[in-house]
Amino acid sequence: MYSSENIKTTGYIINAVQINSGNINKKINDGSLIASVEGYSSLYIENFYGNELNAGNGVGAFNLNYHSSIELKNIELNGFSDLYSCYYSTYCNLELNDFFREITFDIGVNANMNINNSILKSLYAYSIFKARNTSLITINNSDISNHFISESIIYIDKNLYFDGHYIINNCNFNDNISYSGCILNIQNIDSSGFSAEFNNSTFSKNYSMYNGGVIYSRVKSLYLYISFNNCIFDNNFSHYQGFISYSLSKLDEPFFSNIDELRKIENAFATPPVNLRFISNSLNSVSLLSGESLQNDIKFNLIDDYNNSYITISEEIDYFSPSDIVFLSIETNDPSNTALIGQTFSYCSNNICHIPPVKIVGNPGFYNLILKIHGSEEVNKFDDVLFNFDLIINPCNDSKYIYNDIENIGFKSCYLPECIPNCNSGVCVSKMFVIVPKQVLKDRFAMNIIN
Repeated sequence: MYSSENIKTTGYIINAVQINSGNINKKINDGSLIASVEGYSSLYIENFYGNELNAGNGVGAFNLNYHSSIELKNIELNGFSDLYSCYYSTYCNLELNDFFREITFDIGVNANMNINNSILKSLYAYSIFKARNTSLITINNSDISNHFISESIIYIDKNLYFDGHYIINNCNFNDNISYSGCILNIQNIDSSGFSAEFNNSTFSKNYSMYNGGVIYSRVKSLYLYISFNNCIFDNNFSHYQGFISYSLSKLDEPFFSNIDELRKIENAFATPPVNLRFISNSLNSVSLLSGESLQNDIKFNLIDDYNNSYITISEEIDYFSPSDIVFLSIETNDPSNTALIGQTFSYCSNNICHIPPVKIVGNPGFYNLILKIHGSEEVNKFDDVLFNFDLIINPCNDSKYIYNDIENIGFKSCYLPECIPNCNSGVCVSKMFVIVPKQVLKDRFAMNIIN
């Protein structure tokens, strides 16, 4: 359907059936599989049944552009492939026990979509709802369950123009699976272009393969934009951190009206690491001579804003990629007076991080060792975290130690002379350098003549 601003068209489809149409192996480049509504047209569909409809990785079930609208009532769609419903719509209204399967709602500028008394079930997609910053999506008394979503049911990223305003009342979100944040995944926002309000809704058995069973966020002050009012959270889970929420910090979490009750749930909330907890017998400061190495037993846990150990990958996992790993690096605060020799990068596994046994050389003085924790690209998306602890390079006792630049890097090392094999009657004065007394040499020379 197409109409202009001067001549507006309204169409009706009532009591219709569409079965086995489209070809999953043939892409549809234009239009849509069921209805394409363009310009200033409006379409009303009631009592529609669709089954085994294949868009062939092309268009969606319903294609709507700027200023078009659609109202769907008592719709059942089964066996859909690659569907995008309400694509770039201006107004979309779904109500009265609608049933949807494998649909994505991609809403354009100035869109208003209402979904009432509906069931959205068993969708395999990148995301279900994506909207622009001037659009409003209202969902009432609906069930959104059994989806596998690669991003999230509601995905927010202003860089991709996915914002919008959401008001969700009396809805159930059950048994959904995603990588991070089943219901909400928020990468970055336009402060005026996004908000989400959940009222009297239930979130049950949602599972994230990485962080955030219900919500995952990389945005500060999220409480200004997202609220959960009188909502129930039951048996949600994530493989790593935050069965309910994973946010930048406690202060950056969404608003939860029952936050005190929810925080009693073990691992319900999590954040990136904010501190270190050194393991027993480890050091939280280092005092050494120039040229000595860190001890191998300096180990620690990463601690988040809830004082929980930050979960890292297990070495027993058969397969993992670099994106699954939390890395760490070590440096000093004064490279003009100190240097590190050896391995300065390491990683965390089995929830334990190890400081690599790096050698430290430098001028005597007080410094800081700086530990940088690097979040991985996918699993642990957070800004690099810095930790400092004391480093003391003690003066070298020249009467006992040798003090030379044996590393050839401009800093002297303080070390005991070492000779292999032992010097016997000689004196080891440096590495593999022996002074033998004259009398010893004379006696040995005489013995050689007699023999």
